[in-house]
Amino acid sequence: MTQLSIVVPVYAVEAWIERCLRSIVDDPGFADVCELIVVDDGSPDRSMTIAERVCKGRSGVRFIRKINEGLGAARNVGAAAVRGEYVWFIDSDDWLTEGGLSRVLRALRLHPSVEVLNIDYVMSDGKHSTVVNHAVPDRFYSGEDYLACSCVQNAVQYYVWSTAFYRTHGLRFEQDIYHEDALFTPLALYRAQRVIRHPHDCYVYNLREGSIMSSGKFLKHALDMVRVLQGLEHFRLTTSGGGRGGRVLASYSALAVGGIYYYWKRLDGHERMLLAARLNMVELVRPVLHSWRLKYLFAIAAMRTSLVGRASIF
Repeated sequence: MTQLSIVVPVYAVEAWIERCLRSIVDDPGFADVCELIVVDDGSPDRSMTIAERVCKGRSGVRFIRKINEGLGAARNVGAAAVRGEYVWFIDSDDWLTEGGLSRVLRALRLHPSVEVLNIDYVMSDGKHSTVVNHAVPDRFYSGEDYLACSCVQNAVQYYVWSTAFYRTHGLRFEQDIYHEDALFTPLALYRAQRVIRHPHDCYVYNLREGSIMSSGKFLKHALDMVRVLQGLEHFRLTTSGGGRGGRVLASYSALAVGGIYYYWKRLDGHERMLLAARLNMVELVRPVLHSWRLKYLFAIAAMRTSLVGRASIF
């Protein structure tokens, strides 16, 4: 039986794809219990030629080819094809630490009922994130409790998901947006009942220029963060009610407000007007007040002040 399916979407990463795939298939844990699904998202460079060379002759590797539709769509296609008990999405410009895959497999065997395994990671410059995870290692949490005890990282590659849990809840990535993980991860975790933190560096996040997150398309980043906010708020208002769960989710909506402001600061006057046409004051203020993350009121006030008299939405 395949224990773990690893989905690697590929697009224009010829400088990184070999290191990524070798960190997976060369790990002793890969043999017999893992499968690798490489999703070619219409990559225009030599990435797939390199991927085929690295994986040539190896069992447990499948290639899926599709037209370019973005990371979310590629992940959705890969997730639909998995056969393993668990699924792990790995970005093709990142890689696993030495023995990282084996450590993940041992954690899954130690906790066979886990729905979500949250792993630690290190950045390619050797540094760790300044965001502190307060979850007690190897202790089961509900998703709501896990979201409440720390400001969890949204990047989906830091989580290994039970395939049954994933499919039971019909999880999918929003397509054609940046920051899809900021929407996917909090809502997916909220549904879970058995979440565990595995406090070992199993993943390397590659800091590089030219990635989606370093893209200079600041208006698209800002507009997509509005979509993230709207998706989080729709779920919160229709699902979680007004109790603790609602407050927990509101804190992640408030972070999305902060994300909008982060990109707003980088826009010129015309772009700010285009963004203002998509903003709604109630939509911005409501989660900030509900979560008591009041520092984001300053961000809202700054955006509003610059647009008074120029956009009726404010």
